[in-house]
Amino acid sequence: MKKRYRVRKEKRIIRWIPWFLICVIALLVLVGIIPEALKRASVQPTITTTKPTTTTITQTTMFTTTLMTTITTTTIENVTTTIQVRQAISVGAYSCDRKTDIITLTIANRGNTVIKEDEIKIYIGDEYVGTFGKEIIPGRLVTNSFKGTAGTNIVKVVSPSNSVRIIITCY
Repeated sequence: MKKRYRVRKEKRIIRWIPWFLICVIALLVLVGIIPEALKRASVQPTITTTKPTTTTITQTTMFTTTLMTTITTTTIENVTTTIQVRQAISVGAYSCDRKTDIITLTIANRGNTVIKEDEIKIYIGDEYVGTFGKEIIPGRLVTNSFKGTAGTNIVKVVSPSNSVRIIITCY
């Protein structure tokens, strides 16, 4: 009977051993003993400093000098500020005179800089007609006319920043 009681007691003790170990580890982590040990065990970088040494002349030795040379390189960069230049256009209005087949375009400058008279190119169909021919100040509307053909005209207006494609029918 005593043997049976002893076996039960040993089983109870064995059941509590893992819990006891978990509690001890948790206590060590909370106290900070384990993190300190891990810090000491981790590899720390080694910093070495070399100092120049000089020996003086004596009667028994030769003159020896060790020099340490430090080279400092300075790089100067050209710093530039980029201002985005927008010369975007939009076609505000268009029309075609049915008797003369003259296409009239009203173009607005939606950008932030002046568009010169030769910077806007006009294409009718796939054929280059020429430049718009007038300077456009930002926020302003400017009108100019071009010779089209009878029927459907595919007009492409190209500025330095964008292009606009319009189908205009002259009949």
